[in-house]
Amino acid sequence: MSVSTPRPSGSTAHRPEYVGVGGLRADPQVAGADWWPILVGTLGSLLLVVGSYSVGWLASASPINRWQWLIPWRTQETGVLAGTVLLTLGCWVMFWAWLRLGQTIRPFGRGALRTVNLATVLWCLPQVVALPIFSRDIFAYVGQGRLMVAGQDPYVDTISSLSNWFQLGADATWADSETPYGPIFLWIEQAVVAISGDMNPDLAIFLFRLVAVAGVALIMVFVPLLARRLGVNDAWAQWISAANPLFTISFVASGHNDALMVGLALAGTWCALRAGHPLRPQRPGQSVAWGVAGVVLVYAALVWSSAGQVLEYQVFRAVEERYADTVPDVTSQVVRILPLGLAVGMALASLGALAVARWRRRGLLALLVLAGSNLTTQLLKAALPRPEHADGVPWSGGNSLPSGHMTLATGAAVAALLLVPARWRPLTTVLGAVVSACTGAVAYTEAWHRPSDMAAAALVSAAWGLLAVPFARYDGAPRPAPRGARGVEATLWSLGVAGLAAGLNAMATPFMQ
Repeated sequence: MSVSTPRPSGSTAHRPEYVGVGGLRADPQVAGADWWPILVGTLGSLLLVVGSYSVGWLASASPINRWQWLIPWRTQETGVLAGTVLLTLGCWVMFWAWLRLGQTIRPFGRGALRTVNLATVLWCLPQVVALPIFSRDIFAYVGQGRLMVAGQDPYVDTISSLSNWFQLGADATWADSETPYGPIFLWIEQAVVAISGDMNPDLAIFLFRLVAVAGVALIMVFVPLLARRLGVNDAWAQWISAANPLFTISFVASGHNDALMVGLALAGTWCALRAGHPLRPQRPGQSVAWGVAGVVLVYAALVWSSAGQVLEYQVFRAVEERYADTVPDVTSQVVRILPLGLAVGMALASLGALAVARWRRRGLLALLVLAGSNLTTQLLKAALPRPEHADGVPWSGGNSLPSGHMTLATGAAVAALLLVPARWRPLTTVLGAVVSACTGAVAYTEAWHRPSDMAAAALVSAAWGLLAVPFARYDGAPRPAPRGARGVEATLWSLGVAGLAAGLNAMATPFMQ
């Protein structure tokens, strides 16, 4: 005899199961009352800010230390204890509000993303004016910016070489260490200190906070986009990441530069994914235009301009000084021969593909990419001048952009992608990226080519590959095969992004300790 379980009636009859987070179960009665956790979380953020003025980090030279009402909060035992309690309470209140928000908006349906974004903004805003808590890294940013403004090298000189470095808040633990950050963030540090002045750490900290907020904004934009692209609920992804108090406190209150790094990484990832899935199939002219624009930009920025030549020369000299005679002779000889061997091998494979009816189109397009990219490289080398500027950069006597070795390697990788069946394209992409990156790294460390030469070569090969994709027909699919074309296009763009990222990393590596 079976006993039937009565179904609930009323508004909750068809309500999905509310699975709790953090060991708690959501109460269906509070579902939709999302304003309450948002308000409570904002209160928690304000409590955290108030507590930070008691126990947060301050530079000794900061005028804030002389605020009369603040002195008891930072110097007397009762004031420090009260600040500690407020800071701790604010953190716990924010965590409660975050968990409750996740419970009230489950199952993260329509309008949930707007609610999560509102909560994140309101919880982050008060922390922009908080004193740094849980980390003193932001004071190191100020010190490194002072080094840049003073014309010193942060990869050689340390913060302790500056006058009054301790009074400006830098942690003694890191004062004798060279910077671990790349050139781009060093330029940001230099700009911040140039604006704030050499002895105004409070304004500098606020500006660094704005840089971190810009990174948070990028994260908030691209997390939902990536989530939707990958088939994940966008509101849930935003709640678990951007609205998380661990995220907001670390990136805003502490002011870590990781926020900008993560934001740019997410933006780049989305662009790489989106490139293979355009709203409409990309026309050949559009593909060529992208490649031409990239080559023109690289040439104008790093070859034609005096500032670009100076930058590349400094990077070139750093590589020579640090990595001279580090590449084994055998490796160097292999890299000299390997790209040519791969290109010849892919050319023979393409000729062989012409004999098979279903592969004839692939073989013809692969030959076109190989011949076109290498011919374009040689023509650009001959046609583009390299101006001689009175900037101290030795004139090489001619243009070396694009790199012939890099064009052979990347052209072979793109041709392989056009030839192989769909199931082999992921492995082919990885192998092509490895060969191209190794070719570029050795050519760079051996002082054969500048970074701009290799970037232009990758762009030339990518342009020819993208030109061929719309004409490709894969595995018997009808022309123009938008799915196959889009898939290959995404792979090509991913390969290009990987190559450019490797080049940028190589530019930063000589400076890293």
